[in-house]
Amino acid sequence: MRTKVVASTVYRARGQYRLYGSDGAGIIMTVKNDRVVGFTEFQYPVNVTCAWSGEDSTGKDVVFFGADNGYVYQADKGSSFDGEEIEAYLRVPFNNIAPRTIKRFRKSLLEMSSVGYTSIRFQPEFDYGDSYFAAHMLQTATGQGTGGYWDVSTWGQFFWDARIVNSPEFDIEGSGLNMALIFYSKSDIDLGHVLQGMQVHFSPRRLAR
Repeated sequence: MRTKVVASTVYRARGQYRLYGSDGAGIIMTVKNDRVVGFTEFQYPVNVTCAWSGEDSTGKDVVFFGADNGYVYQADKGSSFDGEEIEAYLRVPFNNIAPRTIKRFRKSLLEMSSVGYTSIRFQPEFDYGDSYFAAHMLQTATGQGTGGYWDVSTWGQFFWDARIVNSPEFDIEGSGLNMALIFYSKSDIDLGHVLQGMQVHFSPRRLAR
């Protein structure tokens, strides 16, 4: 990014510092309680030339950026990029759970929240992605939005028939020393989702020799 950074912004509501490249690529650093908690990358389908962050008339944080096509865009607005689908993926680190023990992985439960309807595809990998293991079946988890509490939550910003935290579960068929999950989504109607945690069910088999 050193040779192509053209702008940067601060997104105070999310505790983020963002760098924008001239080819639409970018890096986001997230800070919480004065500590860096992570980095992620993004790619816009347009080439950024400038960016600005501040507050609108209601005090809400907003971020705008200009592109070499002459248009100005508002970041993180709506469910698509000017009508085009937004593609996202995440690969979590391989988790050994019980080190040096071969395990039979059986099931996983996700903890996630979503603004509205969301659909995420995921696939497990075993033993650091060893090609010895056949590719696992792709599966899909859906969310219907976040629930709320009567007289506590803001009216119109939650769903009556939704849980506070969605926890879709799916079966896993595979054995190995460790496992990682790959998540993928591509949609023009997803208003945003957050993966908060994951539980894994497994049965220990034997120590690796």
